Amino acid sequence: MRRAQTSASAYQEVTNSLSIEKTASGLTVRWTKEGRSRERVFGADEFLFYSRGDLEAAQGAGARDKVNDDLARAFAIEALGAGSNPKPEPESLLANTKISLTEAALVSAACAWAAPSSRPALAVVLFALFALEFLGTKWKLAVSLLLGALAALGLAHAAIAGALAFALLQFFDPNPVWRTSRTLAAIGTAAVSWFCVSQPAASGWWLLAASGAAATIWRWTCGSHARSMPLVLPALCLGFFLDREAGLAWTGLAGACVMALSAQYSYHLFPVRARANAFQETMRS
Repeated sequence: MRRAQTSASAYQEVTNSLSIEKTASGLTVRWTKEGRSRERVFGADEFLFYSRGDLEAAQGAGARDKVNDDLARAFAIEALGAGSNPKPEPESLLANTKISLTEAALVSAACAWAAPSSRPALAVVLFALFALEFLGTKWKLAVSLLLGALAALGLAHAAIAGALAFALLQFFDPNPVWRTSRTLAAIGTAAVSWFCVSQPAASGWWLLAASGAAATIWRWTCGSHARSMPLVLPALCLGFFLDREAGLAWTGLAGACVMALSAQYSYHLFPVRARANAFQETMRS
């Protein structure tokens, strides 16, 4: 949340200049803000580190953790100049949703255009997969099931790859709401889609798989992870390729890269994205 209330240039100035020096009296923290050098000295007994759990003096770890957290939070406020209780404006969440849905609509339309058949139906299914996640965590159960619609459109490998990727993300989701149901539903969708495979998988898929893995890792390191579908999209593209829809696969992967670029750099064009995404990540944790 602190990051979301700080401009990109100010955040980089502070983090790039931050240094910590351990002295006999404690810790000396130095950083630069607005071109001026700042310094904060913490006494040796302020932060409580390296206590052995089997010692009597180490009892009450929860209380010590709170002390450390409070000190760290106070320092973040001091260094970054952010408020102590930031809350995103509802308008920022709505604006960010509109931007993300527009991106999803454009990618879905491009994929449908690249597909030789079932264009309108494919566009509707892809856009629905992206859009349903905005309705809440429980709606991800519907996403798990809707992935099976791709098999009905003759894209069984895409349904399998997408469902398995989605199941993995749900399994590791820190949000416990319906987590088991979401995971099992996605695995079930992959199992059912397996019986819809009507032709052998295409060969030469390794290049797209490597590109998709790179796009996923890149997307993982930037932007919000509150939604799963941007991370599932490269897996869907691999499935498209295995379904012998190379044009559709590469178009979808290009769309995934564009969305990753947008997540990384669109904060300069749409500052509301930083506040909204940070709020979503905080709610998930």
